[in-house]
Amino acid sequence: MQKGTDDKKYTILFIDTETTGIDANKHALLEVAAILTDTQGTEISRFERVVHYSPAELDHIFSLMDNKCIQMHNNSGLLRELVKQADVDSGLQSVDTQFANWIQAQTGGSRPYLGGNNTAFDRSFLEKYLPAANECTHFRTVDVTSIWLFAEAASVPSPHNKANYTHRAMDDIEECVNAYRTYLQTMKAGQEAAEAVQAPAPQKQTRFTFHLSSEEALENLKTALNGEAPRELTGAGVR
Repeated sequence: MQKGTDDKKYTILFIDTETTGIDANKHALLEVAAILTDTQGTEISRFERVVHYSPAELDHIFSLMDNKCIQMHNNSGLLRELVKQADVDSGLQSVDTQFANWIQAQTGGSRPYLGGNNTAFDRSFLEKYLPAANECTHFRTVDVTSIWLFAEAASVPSPHNKANYTHRAMDDIEECVNAYRTYLQTMKAGQEAAEAVQAPAPQKQTRFTFHLSSEEALENLKTALNGEAPRELTGAGVR
């Protein structure tokens, strides 16, 4: 269980994956990027890797992509990254180990909530291809797409700018974190406005001042000390 959830000390691991398709059981993971933040969206650290495959594996990976996917990853420059000479330190198993070690180092072993756009999609590829890293995350998620749909239903303007989504993992997760921060600021502003409207108006207090003679004051004090009811005041009440 993630520690610190009651006092808002938990962290959020916003992640984005680039893949050859939408089904983790059929398609391959190409790239992963993550930004670790606190609950306010303040960045703590970031991680990104392109997964490199052998030439034979690449032939199979390209066969998994339809023309639309090939065009998308070609325009983003990801395909050029994939066909570079294979790096022994950026194969799937290596990336999984590096990612898991980074999460643990940044969180002190606690489990951050998984954040992002359509987190169920990214979670499915984590579970399939980066299981060690997935085990380092909390089962709870912060789905910014769900926040967007909720805000849209409430006629709150969307901070999402499709032009800023390049289909490179780090670019897209940066945009997601920015949207999360904007939604958070909007909600805080709305809460402050609501509290200002609901706050009761200060009530005017009526004060009474009694002028007593020194003899009357002394007599009433003695009466009170004796446990008796004070006699009726003769001093005038002034509002």
